[in-house]
Amino acid sequence: GGPDGQKQTVTIQDDDPPPSVIMEVDRTSIGEDQAPTSAVVTLRLSAVSSLTVTVSLGMSGTAQETVDYTLNNTVTIPPGSLFSSATLVSVGDLIDEFDETVVITVLGAVNGTVLVTQQRSVTIMDDDIPPTVALTIGTPTINESAPNESTSVSAVLSGVSGKMITVALTKSGTAIEVTDYTLPAAIEIPLGNKFGFVLLASVGDIIDEFDETVIIDIDAVTNGTEDGPQQQTVTVRDDDGTPEVTLSVASASITEAAGTTSSTRVIATLSSQSSFDVTVSLGKSGDARETLDYTVPSAIVVPAQTLSAFVDLTAVDEAPTLDEVDEKVVLAIVSA
Repeated sequence: GGPDGQKQTVTIQDDDPPPSVIMEVDRTSIGEDQAPTSAVVTLRLSAVSSLTVTVSLGMSGTAQETVDYTLNNTVTIPPGSLFSSATLVSVGDLIDEFDETVVITVLGAVNGTVLVTQQRSVTIMDDDIPPTVALTIGTPTINESAPNESTSVSAVLSGVSGKMITVALTKSGTAIEVTDYTLPAAIEIPLGNKFGFVLLASVGDIIDEFDETVIIDIDAVTNGTEDGPQQQTVTVRDDDGTPEVTLSVASASITEAAGTTSSTRVIATLSSQSSFDVTVSLGKSGDARETLDYTVPSAIVVPAQTLSAFVDLTAVDEAPTLDEVDEKVVLAIVSA
């Protein structure tokens, strides 16, 4: 016999290929808050292995990990098992937003192989209601003066949204857009913001007029709802003074020749236009006698939006054969 204590080791080399990995997901959509709110991601082997198989996962898509969902990025399949799983769970919030997707991809496997691209998508269905919109203004009164004054018109949300919100406005009232004020047709609220605003600006002029109003309503809301009827009124306060009146005549003398009518215009001229009719009351004096020597109305009315108006002072030939001295009519503004 041979010597004692002789040992030899023979290694049997394994020649079986690593098992391939296949990914399965039990549902393609889950709710954000409404059940089902989770999906099971299963990693299955083509054959059992005596080794631990560790599968690495990558996540992409419009949904954000930890903000919108949670999912382990590694799955461990124990020796002797054909599969293991991880659970994708949605993270609820109160923000109205678009449905979002989670794209799960098998990046690789230790002690396993990925023969073809393994990728699955799960949609997280948003179930939050759109926010409501209220309308507010910065100040209820602005002046017409130049440089033009303005006030903010704001759309305020009941909560932030994951969508762009557009609030379309309607405008009415006694003020005329472009002529008396400017205001954009809509307010945009970027996603993640709680409010947006535009400016209502007065347009100055030099016309004396009444204070005017701008009435603002919500016409429609995109990705939101109006919080009951919303209406705001802004008064555009006129700050133009009343125009000054100048009196003049076309001719400083007229004749009372027999058989003829001689007259001259008495003209009232304003320093600026007014939105009102301006009535200029005339005072009459001098040595000429009204109705016997002349006629003239007691007032001149300058129509709104015009600068001047006139009346006629007409001579009266009371006695064609009566010789008399020249007579004067003195006209003055009594009130305007």
